Order: sequence, then C-alpha cells, then structure tokens
Amino acid sequence: MRRLPLIAALLMLALPTARAEEGDPFAAGAAAYEAGDYETARALWQPLAEAGDPRAQYWLSDLYRFELGVARDYLAARDLLKQAADQTDNPDILRRAAYALGYMADDGLGMPEDDDKAECLYRVAAENGYDNAQFALYRFLTLKPGISFEALNWAERGAAQGDHRSLAAVGDVGIMMPGREERLEGYLFLILAEKQGNDLARRRLAEVRAEIAGRARAGANRRTEALLREAEALARDWTATPEAPPSPPVTVPQECWP
Repeated sequence: MRRLPLIAALLMLALPTARAEEGDPFAAGAAAYEAGDYETARALWQPLAEAGDPRAQYWLSDLYRFELGVARDYLAARDLLKQAADQTDNPDILRRAAYALGYMADDGLGMPEDDDKAECLYRVAAENGYDNAQFALYRFLTLKPGISFEALNWAERGAAQGDHRSLAAVGDVGIMMPGREERLEGYLFLILAEKQGNDLARRRLAEVRAEIAGRARAGANRRTEALLREAEALARDWTATPEAPPSPPVTVPQECWP
C-alpha cells in the first residue's frame, strides 16, 4: 500500500555532511556520494559493508534502492538494511535502516507487501526517535480501519523535532480545537511547516488568511487575525528539539524481519 512517494523517501534521507579525511574510506565515500560520484562511493563502501560497518551497509543500500551508479536491486538493498538494523553499536543507523525496511515492506519492494511488518518496523524506528518514522507511523495508523488514539502522539513527537509533515498534521488538527492555546499552537505549527514548503500548511494558512480578509471587509471581530499574528511572532523564536535514540536502543523483534 503506497503511502509516501518514493522520491519523498529519498529526500528524507539526507546524508550527513561528510569531510573526506585521509585514511577514512567511509568519509571519502560520503564525499563522493555528495559529489554524485556513486561508483566511487560504492567502491569505497563495499569492503566496509562486508566487514560489518553499519554506516556503509545503510548507505550502500541507498545506492541499490535508488539506482545510483548501480542497477536497482531491492533484494541487495533489503539484505544490507537488515544487517544495518540488526546491530546496536550505531543507533542512528539502526533506526534509519528499520524505517527504510518498513517503507520497503509497506510498498512491497524486494519483498511481499506486508502491513504488519511495515507497522512493526516503522514503530521500531519511531520509538528510537526517528522523525521520518514517527510521521510514517502516524500516517500508517490513521489510514487503518477504525480510530487510532495513539496516532497523533507520533505526529506530535515528529513535530517537536521540526518535521514539516508532522508539524502540518498536528497544526491542522490544532486549529480546529476549541481552546485558545490549542489553536495558537496549531497556527504556530502550520506557519513552521509552511516555511519548509509544506503544501498542506500553505493551503490551510491561505484559507485562514482569506477568511481574515473577508471578515475585515465585513467588519467582523479579528480574534483569528490576532491569534495568527501571535503565532507568527512565536515562530521566529521556535527551535526544534532533536530526539536522540534511547539507550539501549529499541531492537527489531524477530517477527518483524522481512
């Protein structure tokens, strides 16, 4: 079941800025990756991946998933991701790999489509503090039959980290709440998401601004406008709070492996 466009997943997984240092083949591979020299990145990362380096396993899988310098090979990507996720020495790579495996299980890439495994893998990555997975789990739960009372909590955790999709989702709910503080936070989150180019936030705020303009022409009260202006002021000083993985990290349950 496709829930996130493939290109969006690629954009979510930004490679941390790497400085190639003499004697550091992983950093040299990362620099080559950033420069678009994927063949060099693969040549540098392959021996590291085979030696058990989870960073190289994860980023090498990226080349196979997105056909970067190599033929697309979902099976190779899956196997590399499983190795990267089946370790605790590097919790950030663990959570990234679990999320990527969840996406592949969700869409049936290199494996049969499996909602149960996808949800489990998203949950592992989300519990380890990965904002992409927190939003993915939120979306997954909201699209399941029935009402999920935990879904919004995952979006709230992603929003606290500054993820624009989570900010927009929580903001969209907040502006419909009766309480002033909830609506203020809703406008704040939509403004923050809009600044990152989020389409949902842009549409909602355009609707609100059009409503404000209509009320002004009609001479109606301007409480909504005042609330929006207050949220804009708060947005100037708002900072995201990255969520570090717990120690020890949450590991992948045996039944979740694809």
